[in-house]
Amino acid sequence: FRTALPLVLCACTGENALKDRIKIGYIGPLTGPAASYGKDTLNAARMAVEEVNEQGGIQGRRVQLLVENGQCTGAAAATAAQKLVEIDGVVGIIGGNCSAETLAIAPITERSQIVSIAALSSSSDITDAGDFVFRVYPSGEKAGLAYARYFQEHSIASVAVIAATTDFCQSLISSIERALPEETQ
Repeated sequence: FRTALPLVLCACTGENALKDRIKIGYIGPLTGPAASYGKDTLNAARMAVEEVNEQGGIQGRRVQLLVENGQCTGAAAATAAQKLVEIDGVVGIIGGNCSAETLAIAPITERSQIVSIAALSSSSDITDAGDFVFRVYPSGEKAGLAYARYFQEHSIASVAVIAATTDFCQSLISSIERALPEETQ
């Protein structure tokens, strides 16, 4: 978040830049199976905002973090992003954590030319999601390539996989399959 917050703050333009506070949105899974990730990243975002504000803010203006629950779903994240952008007037969004959240947020922030930075999203689709969409977590494609290389280097001919039906797990499995030669699949 030491990387994400300054990037989002660089987007401070327009009407919001003239007000007392710089509003930054946060979208992450605060309930459900991925809530532990959301709570951790939210705490990190809060700590970063607190640190910036303790140092005098940005050009004397305090940063305000507005929090929304993306529930690790595209629908909830899209609703949250629309509220943060259209009603709250944020200058940037930290989130989502899950790829479904990030991919749902992307068209909204892209259309509004508001930066969004994902902390944990790994879908390779995020790479091409827009000019205002960033992530600080590597693509799942890279992890898949690493696993495939390991299997090949150690002559592992078959692997059993037990995985959740989450975006992360399914994209990781797909990237491993794509990276392996067809005769090993």
